[in-house]
Amino acid sequence: ASNTPNIAQGSIFIVKGSNLSASGYTPFAPPRPTVSSGVKVTFTPVSGGGAGTDAYLVYLYNQSGVNQIACILPSTVAVGSYNVTATNGTAVSAPFVAQVVANKIGLFTQDSSGTGLASVQNYIVSSAAYDLNRLTTGSVSGITYSPAKPGQVMVAYGTGLGAFAAGDNTASPAFDFSKTLTIQAIVGGVNIPVAYAGRAGYAGEDQINFTLPANIPTGCAVTLQISVNGKLSAPTSISIAPDAGSSACVIPGYTLAQLQKLDQGGTIT
Repeated sequence: ASNTPNIAQGSIFIVKGSNLSASGYTPFAPPRPTVSSGVKVTFTPVSGGGAGTDAYLVYLYNQSGVNQIACILPSTVAVGSYNVTATNGTAVSAPFVAQVVANKIGLFTQDSSGTGLASVQNYIVSSAAYDLNRLTTGSVSGITYSPAKPGQVMVAYGTGLGAFAAGDNTASPAFDFSKTLTIQAIVGGVNIPVAYAGRAGYAGEDQINFTLPANIPTGCAVTLQISVNGKLSAPTSISIAPDAGSSACVIPGYTLAQLQKLDQGGTIT
């Protein structure tokens, strides 16, 4: 979600490297193991001694020259500085230092960069359905997409709202952090209260529900950030059409066909 080194308690993170695991892709369903085929990721306090804590494994991936391990950091790992090691059988990596923090919300983005168009759903009241937020209106592989409209309910996804030990390794955790933390969505510089900000029914994954005001700024790259007790997520963006009757956002000088090409990953020359 952020591609930066600090890790929030109870959040999803990824370790990238080489020789981390055997070839292939191995996902794990809850309850997830902390070690599989000799592979594990361990957090050991830099100072003060104490035993290390192994993270819960989400998947092992080693394909097409990419080797990474996705994990969930247990909420019980205290805030502080840790030496992180990856173990594969008898081989243990050199330690690298990571800071564990209480909160560090990062929004998932559609290109996995941590910036750009966020992984956000627009709630369609009339059909009780959700569209993926994109520049234009359409569907691909059974997924419908559209730009948001002023006044619409939005659901953003990310990780790092905070610790929830009861849901680190369960099938469908739900917990609303907005009851105990000050959480806001900031869209185009406008602070918006959230209706829900907590686990998305998946360990380590968070969702933030909010409603766009009628006078929200519109465009194809309106800035979206989440504030947790005043700490901001990295800037991402969402697409907002000018009104409820529009099927696309607006970039001055761009035609609908050009916007559709951008939506499909193309470039405009």
